[in-house]
Amino acid sequence: MQNHQRVRGFLLTIKPGTRPLSKPAAPPPSWAQRALVGAAAVAALSTWSAEPAQALGSISAGDHLPLEQRVLISLGPDRTTLWTQLRVDTKPGPLAVVVPALPGAALDWSTPAWFEALEVATAPRILPPSGVDGTCPGEPEDDVFQLVGSTYHVDPLPPLELTVVADADGVVAWADQHGLVVSPPLVTGLSSLTGHRFVIARFNAPDGVVLTPTLRVVSPAVAPVLPLVMTTATSEPLVITAWTITAGRAELDGQATTLPTDQLAFDAATGESNYESLRATELASPAGASLLECSSRAALVGTLMFGEASHQIEGVVTTYFKRAALYQSGAIDGAACTAQSEATLATATVLAASCPRADLGIVDGTNECTETILPGQADPELLRCGPLADDLAVALSGLTGSDAWLSRHGLWVDTGEGGWMKTIASTTGPAVDPVWTATTPDLSGCGEGGAGGAGSSSGTGASSSGSTGSSGTGGAATVQVPVYEVDTSCGAHEVGAILYYVVVEASEEEPAPEYYYEEEDCSGDTSESYTPVYDDGGGETDDYGYEEDGTDGYEGDDCGGDTSDTSTDSGDDCEGDTSDTGSGSDDDCEGDTSDSSGDSDCGGDTSDGSSDSGCSSGDGESGCALSGRGRRRKMPRLSILVVAAISVLTPLRRLTRRRSRRRKPSRPQPRR
Repeated sequence: MQNHQRVRGFLLTIKPGTRPLSKPAAPPPSWAQRALVGAAAVAALSTWSAEPAQALGSISAGDHLPLEQRVLISLGPDRTTLWTQLRVDTKPGPLAVVVPALPGAALDWSTPAWFEALEVATAPRILPPSGVDGTCPGEPEDDVFQLVGSTYHVDPLPPLELTVVADADGVVAWADQHGLVVSPPLVTGLSSLTGHRFVIARFNAPDGVVLTPTLRVVSPAVAPVLPLVMTTATSEPLVITAWTITAGRAELDGQATTLPTDQLAFDAATGESNYESLRATELASPAGASLLECSSRAALVGTLMFGEASHQIEGVVTTYFKRAALYQSGAIDGAACTAQSEATLATATVLAASCPRADLGIVDGTNECTETILPGQADPELLRCGPLADDLAVALSGLTGSDAWLSRHGLWVDTGEGGWMKTIASTTGPAVDPVWTATTPDLSGCGEGGAGGAGSSSGTGASSSGSTGSSGTGGAATVQVPVYEVDTSCGAHEVGAILYYVVVEASEEEPAPEYYYEEEDCSGDTSESYTPVYDDGGGETDDYGYEEDGTDGYEGDDCGGDTSDTSTDSGDDCEGDTSDTGSGSDDDCEGDTSDSSGDSDCGGDTSDGSSDSGCSSGDGESGCALSGRGRRRKMPRLSILVVAAISVLTPLRRLTRRRSRRRKPSRPQPRR
């Protein structure tokens, strides 16, 4: 038997300069609400000003701005599991999360591959109107679509400390010791949880948009509820992305809205749509409305083909193990784990109850969970891949493999408002694919003559559910493959962020590579040089499975000259020249910059927030250890064997690779 108890939590953000709400505090939760498994989530703490009469009755100002809360609820026959994560725009300083938990609760951090796989499988894709190329008149025909959201990797904040305190007073005392102040509304909320303990994780937040690690909470009570009653938006609306794993399609109670596809427009100049603005409008009123963006079995395990060129969306199982293997430096075989899990989930076999790792411990107890495989049940080990990638086994515990569906709902908490408690119901409704077809071509950005040859848009095929299978014309399927920046010269040996995507043909005989690297040399020539490279598994990993010698963040600078990639934000190089004319600064390795607001190299003084930081201090390294708002930071370093592989494979790949089209990725931008 599993020795776990119920867990309850909530999500709040406390920011500098805020004061208690003028309206009365929410009443204490009912016993039914307290019984919720993982009832949602995380309270964010930050330095909170004690100056009197500032922002009294307001929660609109502060240094930590919550942007998106991600929640996954998995409903089994005898337990519920919750995963939660917060995306927040922050300035440098301390940040903590507090999770209320009853004695006996089992807690874990999940690998980033888990939520990334959920996003890849369910993020909305927007196609141009039927019969329209999706490009401006006179431009070459291009099979384009918009991916709403971001599917590339961002390292979550590493926790500096994890501790458990006995009560709300203990949280306040701990916060005082670390220069943090808990606001009165949060104290009231914590005090209402009689008999709970409080798990606190402390972080050192940098400047910019960051992610907290994904926290997993497991309880053996069945609680079909999306718990958002204490979620609060501050100076901007808060986006809620809520996934559920159930036996069949999931529905939320309350107002279920639909996207007005007759108003969905596709911008031929940018390749983007007005999907996000339409979604925000529909979710803003009435409060608590939800939009079903995806629900199907294929989203969990399988592949969805869509569009005339047969684009491909991988299910969670494939992406999860693929990325988990990458983040663990090849310590596990992602392909083998994918094949084994897909075979297990293809049968009408009940999965035996699985035990979570409980790496963060059992509150006020010890881990006494043991797995018992009854006759006719599948072993949960068939859904695990190494010691860290166990989320699939936990999520599907007790479910019949062939019945499990993944659903995604979008919700919206308006500025200054709080969240709600939403009941989850499993239904027999039809599948909803994350593909929409626009009905209106937008040629306003195409320049002169743009109002002409866009073709007719009859609106046929516009749907809130999109296609359910391949609508290709018989050609090979295509997939988007990310191209990462890698600098193998000037002593840097750094892997940066995704520069763009390439669309390549794929088949069973010749599958597409998982990713490419684009090598940059000291001349800055990066044209036509990308190559697929796979990690050799030689890197040492930390508790999350990342290489410990890497640093946190986005894309590094190149090592000289001009670059053919114009999509970068800061465009730094060793000569101070960049082809990105939209950049706010042109920094070089000597600390020289054309921006008169300030210049510094990596060893210089960066106390002035307006200064531009260069990419080295003349030591031949091209990597910057510092990163400011809007700048992309270094990704984990390559091992020596991988660097050698790149230098060998690049010339070969230049001669043999298939032609493909670049696609720029979207990148999160700080908000102020």
